[in-house]
Amino acid sequence: MKHSAGALISLFDIDRSSPLSLYKQVYSTLRSSILEGHLEPGSRIPSSRQLANELCVSRNTIVQAYDQLQAEDYLESGVGQGSYIKLQFADSLTPVKKSHSKNRVRVSKRGQAMLDAYTPETPAGSPSPFVPGIPALDSFPYKDWQRAMQRAGRVISSADMNYGSTAGYLPLRKSLASYLAVSRGVRCTPEQIIMVNGVQPGLDLIARILTDPGDKVWIEDPGHYGARSAFAAAQNKLMPAPVDELGLVISKEMQNDDNANLVYVTPSHQTPTGAIMSLERRLQLINWADSKGAWIIEDDYDSEFRYRGQPLAALQGLVEDAPVLYMGTFAKTFVPSIRMAYLVVPEALVDTFCHARRTVDTHSPTPLQVAMHMFIEEGQFTTHVRKMRNLYAERQHLFLAAAQKHFSDKIRFNASDSGMHLVGDVGQYNDKLLSQAAQQAGFMVPALSDYFISKADRRGLIFGYTCVPSDEIDNKVKELSKVLNPLLK
Repeated sequence: MKHSAGALISLFDIDRSSPLSLYKQVYSTLRSSILEGHLEPGSRIPSSRQLANELCVSRNTIVQAYDQLQAEDYLESGVGQGSYIKLQFADSLTPVKKSHSKNRVRVSKRGQAMLDAYTPETPAGSPSPFVPGIPALDSFPYKDWQRAMQRAGRVISSADMNYGSTAGYLPLRKSLASYLAVSRGVRCTPEQIIMVNGVQPGLDLIARILTDPGDKVWIEDPGHYGARSAFAAAQNKLMPAPVDELGLVISKEMQNDDNANLVYVTPSHQTPTGAIMSLERRLQLINWADSKGAWIIEDDYDSEFRYRGQPLAALQGLVEDAPVLYMGTFAKTFVPSIRMAYLVVPEALVDTFCHARRTVDTHSPTPLQVAMHMFIEEGQFTTHVRKMRNLYAERQHLFLAAAQKHFSDKIRFNASDSGMHLVGDVGQYNDKLLSQAAQQAGFMVPALSDYFISKADRRGLIFGYTCVPSDEIDNKVKELSKVLNPLLK
């Protein structure tokens, strides 16, 4: 229905209790009426004084609304002519029909691949009991980290507040190079380290640079669903590499694959089985990659947490100039919310990765990197990791005792010398239904079968014990057993 400008008053519904200012209400009503074709293009609108009197508001309110509409090209005014609605809306913008964008859902093939990829969401806020991969947030060194942040704020210069280096804050990369050499046996210079905003962006960057759609990527089976999602989203062909108690097995099909581009592995603590890749298998994998011209992606996500002896040296450092892209993250050793991870790339790929990174998100936040550099340099990070290692060993012991008491032999666990989670074997029971029942009760214990690319030949539930306070573990296991035990008759 068209309204003359003289009948403009009928369009307004001024609400003086609304948090929206009176000027915004007047502006929004006029703007919507013009766009929806309720007002005739070219018609004059009342003077600011007249409309103010009609609506019982101040003239300044109307003037401000008119000025904003004129600045946005909805109104025109002339000396002695007042203000009127622009004529060109008659042929172009007026009336604007109701949008039908909700029906315009076509996405690219890459976009559809991202939608199809299996990526379960970890809920924000306080972690659900037993969700895998979440550190002990209740034992985070809040005061030490706050002091590191404060010190970082004092030393950051105006230059540091500009765009940062694509590869990351150089002092932090120097600290990491020293830390990785000592703790993980990684061979690298600071220049080979590229800071990224989490493991997933790192995997996405690797997929963009080193693969084309349709390229083969070998992934542990069962394996980390985050890696599977990243390469599926890149439209790669996922090739399942079987896993046993000694880690990834180079199958006959893999051995005969002359077109392989990448293989993704978690050798120090296999996700999700917890297997540790033997030295023989590691050397075999390096030789395989060399012979095929392929790259190995070593995800070293929680290797610091080894409870007996020293952490195992990284695969990357076994031989000089190994064809390995090494990945590490602070999400497990520190906290997930910091969104800080890193790649160690071979020297030949450094420039390529830095150039490509600029097209994605330029660089990681400098202030956080400065604070983390200080945290590492002052020894607080090493102290924190050592403390968490002892705490997680204790929590695994408490969890196993509680599981034996409340699950008996219905869910069977084996102790592990490392890691942040355990697999509970449920025999032939449907682990997906068990996982869903647990989730409905407020627990997050993913189904092992969801980690397989091929048909799952083993069923189980993944229990992360590190995020549950020590004094709550027995009670939480007891609560969960009341949900699962009736389903495990």
